[in-house]
Amino acid sequence: MTGRRRYTPQIVLATALLLAASGASAAAAAPSLAQAQAALDTAMQKDAAGNPGQGDDVMGELFRPRLTALVGCLPAAEQTTPGAVDCLVTGQAGPSEKHMALRFLPTANGWQLQHSDTEMEVAAPVPDSARVQVLLREDFSKKLVTERNAAVRKSLEQAVSTAQVLAVERCAVSEHAPVVACTVQASAANERGELQMQFALVDGQWQNATPHTD
Repeated sequence: MTGRRRYTPQIVLATALLLAASGASAAAAAPSLAQAQAALDTAMQKDAAGNPGQGDDVMGELFRPRLTALVGCLPAAEQTTPGAVDCLVTGQAGPSEKHMALRFLPTANGWQLQHSDTEMEVAAPVPDSARVQVLLREDFSKKLVTERNAAVRKSLEQAVSTAQVLAVERCAVSEHAPVVACTVQASAANERGELQMQFALVDGQWQNATPHTD
């Protein structure tokens, strides 16, 4: 007779971690920098073909957008096409550098850039509230290490364990780095407030980004 199989907490935890890892791996399908550039070039060529007389070839080549970095990708916010990803990239057109979010769709031969008639970029990907709460508490914890004021330390200690993220709003790709800056509504202990946070995409996971200083 076959008895009922029992699972120890360690087995359950290991299984959950394995499933999470395989889920992250499946979500990680994304274009390489070269594939992203090829998709951008194809989109630009189609746009130029549909709008003859936009300018001479020399100037067009000089100011053709060139991607210099593909920071990371996440499943697109709107999954109208299976496998669509939103990617944070850095590009140059002439002497200027720009950080932006682009959406790519998988095709049989690679990737295709999804864009409107007037806009190549898409809205910045928004970190989910649960992850932002982890990062907020992590930030408070780091500040606690160096804080010497007793009253401030007490507030930070409470924030580390009680801080809750109520909303993540008004996210945009930063002008200074390929990170996403958001307004975060949060509460800790009996207080509620608004703060600005920046997030970097590292290996498909949101992390706290180092704030830009002029």
